[in-house]
Amino acid sequence: MILKDFHAFINDYHETLMGLHCGQTARANHHLVRLLDRLIEFLQALPPPQVVAALPVIQSMAAAKERDDSVSLADTVQFELPQAALVETFGSALFEMPTLLQLKSIARLLKQTNGAHQVANELGSIYADNPEAFGLAFYFAESLSRESRSADLIHLLQAEEKAGRLSPASAYSLSLLLADNDEFEQAERLMDWAYTRSQKLQDGYAQLGWKKGHHDLDWNSAYQLMNKDRTNNRISPFWLKTMAQAAAHASRMDDAKALIADCYQADGTMVNGYTRIGWCGYLLNGNKNDYKTLVGQDRSLGRFSEQQDAGPVFQAAEQVFDGEPFEQVYAHLTKAAASTPHNRNWFSVVGWLYIREGSFLSGYKMMLHDYQANLMDKTLWFPSYTVALLLAGEHERAKELLTTAQTDNWLTQRNLLGYSTMPDAVLTSNEFEQLILNPEQSPTYQMLVEKFRRAPH
Repeated sequence: MILKDFHAFINDYHETLMGLHCGQTARANHHLVRLLDRLIEFLQALPPPQVVAALPVIQSMAAAKERDDSVSLADTVQFELPQAALVETFGSALFEMPTLLQLKSIARLLKQTNGAHQVANELGSIYADNPEAFGLAFYFAESLSRESRSADLIHLLQAEEKAGRLSPASAYSLSLLLADNDEFEQAERLMDWAYTRSQKLQDGYAQLGWKKGHHDLDWNSAYQLMNKDRTNNRISPFWLKTMAQAAAHASRMDDAKALIADCYQADGTMVNGYTRIGWCGYLLNGNKNDYKTLVGQDRSLGRFSEQQDAGPVFQAAEQVFDGEPFEQVYAHLTKAAASTPHNRNWFSVVGWLYIREGSFLSGYKMMLHDYQANLMDKTLWFPSYTVALLLAGEHERAKELLTTAQTDNWLTQRNLLGYSTMPDAVLTSNEFEQLILNPEQSPTYQMLVEKFRRAPH
């Protein structure tokens, strides 16, 4: 298991130490809280032996913080914490203060022309001075990925490979970042390299397959890639559940149900497994009865949760399918969202569900909630919201929103309409602009009108 957002973790680690060493208590406390939050998330996924080794160290950190013992806290963070949980995974050099300072210093080069080449040269010098160091390029990888600089990411990767300093952990994480940038061939090759060199890695192919399924909408291929982890017993219950959703997307519902049964046997706390594959099946074929049957199966097993794992959205879907009034569905989501911090895009998902059921105006009203409350992810849902405006007859407002695409950077070369698995719902930016500006001349608009031909209400 690899620590999520490792660059952010390293930054909090570095800032905590610098604050402690410089006597800047507020700075140290701020980053220590964030550091502990990231560590707890990381430890939850570690195998038991590593958790046993790391927990006393984290308890020592908390105790030192409680008694305002900055010296003991600095020693624990700097020397004990990396050894307990992370050095074996990422290498000791990433936790040594001189190396951290060097990496932070050369990060500014990435803003310059040919910056990745300059960073690669600087890494070569650092490696020459640190024979035991490896995987340092990963320090820069996440920022490059966020900026969609896949060519620079690949350059640093190749430089590290050529120097013989790539580590299994950094290769694993770099593979996932390459997949985020649509470099799937490179990503799979890198995951192969990581897996052959470390038997501790897991869920890598499962994550690649899930990303690839959403990108290509070829869910059979995605399922086969994810199955490499399952075949080799290198998949966690969470990703087994996710693989079941890929199976459902690929019309392999019997496989999906069997995978959820395995998940429930492996993890007694897991919820909404059958519900999720029922949802995937509905997206594929619009079968509401199958969805309600699978939700009922979770309820009968005591595995349906209205609080966890998007439970309020799944319950809202039941209400929509049962024909409950819009006002009741909206009130249910509003009440649930008020007590749940993780509620982004909830109204958008249910809004698109209404649109699939032919209720354009209801769908538009739902999505408007997320838009006005700033709870709508732009690249994921702005294209769908714009189409909702169009289908609801709000042509001018759809055009107005399209004008924000350039400044807000939400229109990409690959835009997926709604929670959909149909390939014809993926539009390039030019196709999307044609759809909004000249709908009557757009084949996509004709497809949407035909697909959602039931009368709006």
